[in-house]
Amino acid sequence: MRNKKHNKFKKFLLFNFMFVLYISILFFTLFNLNLLNKFSSVSLDKNKLNFSSSVVKVFDNYNKQIKPSLIENKNVVFEEIPKNVINAFISIEDKNFYSHKGINFKRILKAMIKNISSKSLAEGASTISQQLIKNTHLTNKKTFKRKIDEILLAKEMEKTLTKNEILTAYLNAIYFGANTFGINSASQRYFSKNVSELNLEESATLAGIIKSPKKYSPIMQKENCLKRRNVVLREMFKDGKITKNEYENAIKTDLNLNINSNFLGNNNYYSCAVNEALKILKLSEKDLILNDYKIYTYQDEKTQNILENEINKTNNISKDICNQTNIDSLGILIDNKSGGITGYFGKSDFSLLNIFRQPGSVFKPIISYAPALEYNLINPLTQILDEKYTCGDYNPKNYKDKYYGYVSAKDALAKSLNIPSVKILESVGIERAKKFISNFNINLNNKDDNLSIALGGLTNGLKILDIANCYQVFANNGKYIKASFVKEIRNRAD
Repeated sequence: MRNKKHNKFKKFLLFNFMFVLYISILFFTLFNLNLLNKFSSVSLDKNKLNFSSSVVKVFDNYNKQIKPSLIENKNVVFEEIPKNVINAFISIEDKNFYSHKGINFKRILKAMIKNISSKSLAEGASTISQQLIKNTHLTNKKTFKRKIDEILLAKEMEKTLTKNEILTAYLNAIYFGANTFGINSASQRYFSKNVSELNLEESATLAGIIKSPKKYSPIMQKENCLKRRNVVLREMFKDGKITKNEYENAIKTDLNLNINSNFLGNNNYYSCAVNEALKILKLSEKDLILNDYKIYTYQDEKTQNILENEINKTNNISKDICNQTNIDSLGILIDNKSGGITGYFGKSDFSLLNIFRQPGSVFKPIISYAPALEYNLINPLTQILDEKYTCGDYNPKNYKDKYYGYVSAKDALAKSLNIPSVKILESVGIERAKKFISNFNINLNNKDDNLSIALGGLTNGLKILDIANCYQVFANNGKYIKASFVKEIRNRAD
């Protein structure tokens, strides 16, 4: 017990020592800018401040550049920005923006006190000017050098640009989640309107997202986003930017999203290729832009166009079949030899690539027929009795309760009959079948120890790419090749 207290005390002393050291270096930096400026390796580049017009460069299989989305990534000018937008961002991000010269000494001291009391480094102290520099000139690495460069460049920028120019560049550069950079794209993405048309609640919503676009996503984390928006509104009220009546009415209002159906989000080839590259390199999208990385993919333009045209028809088809429109839809095409994804397109408010869904009958060849063939339990001509069948408490049925008597394994699969699939899985054995499909990089859990998996009824479901990868194996004579968007990544030096 005594050792535990001693260890906690040592950790407390170490944390405080490191934090005081950090603050000491920071303040040394602030008061010795001219001296440290000589050692800075980064210089202010005004062209980089035009960040939202920059994109990660992605190319198709024939080295033709792929456009990022259907929404024009357009910068806004200061005159287009409503007062509510300006007030929302300043109230939540940098209350003294118009009075400081790039660095807020008082805020740094306040953050230091909070961090010491909470024993963490969670509280930041960056001004809007510093955030703009970090987003357009520097990487996300948390180092003393990066912080020093950030401060030096922010101070230099304040001497050459007006406050309104800095604020405009900042709003054009910040990240709003879902591959959306800049206030214009965010306004179009979430509310289907121009920045100049944003109301109070919408302005506060966008200001709230940027602290953590994933945590406060209006689409995926609606409740978190709503709470964060109301925090922004409260700060605006405290700062005298809105009246009490405006505040009370605003916090009672729902998010009222109007997702732009023309904004492809994560369900387009470009976004998926970028996201895959981010995982490979373990970098942020901003770092890819700053370091001028080029991503080369397997996309075939002709294949992609055909796929997009077919997916776009789904609205009309679904309207005819079930009188509904805007049904989620997604298609993926893969070159079996290389594993390269030649076409990918979807329509949804959600990122469909990573959503788990029940595979249904498409899982039959994978879980039942493939292992049975592998273990020589069946061949294409093997006769299977298709009949009403019960196994313990499990009572599977064919579609419309129709049965065909003896059918070949080939015909049973072609007609997607349920009973033969269940019987084949039963003969293979659930554990042996699960072990077999682990070679397809699919691992089912213990809750899936039942015959219903023969019909694609899984506890967690599968991703569409899992299914596509499995079917590749059939075309590759049993060889598994993991599908990918990215063929090659080159940096500035290549």
